[in-house]
Amino acid sequence: MVAKAFVMMDKDGSGAVTLSDIAGIYDVSMNPDFLEGKKTREEILTDFLANFEGAKGNRDGKITK
Repeated sequence: MVAKAFVMMDKDGSGAVTLSDIAGIYDVSMNPDFLEGKKTREEILTDFLANFEGAKGNRDGKITK
């Protein structure tokens, strides 16, 4: 199931989920922080992607298998 989700998010088939991949599937327009002007679209997408990196992630903006 996780592998299927990864493939769905890896829109360009590069083997890494990047900010541009996420931008194509995650609409931030209804995010409360976006609506209130607290965060930009890019900040919200970056935060979303960082959730998948975990404590040992290197915060390089890419999630790999």
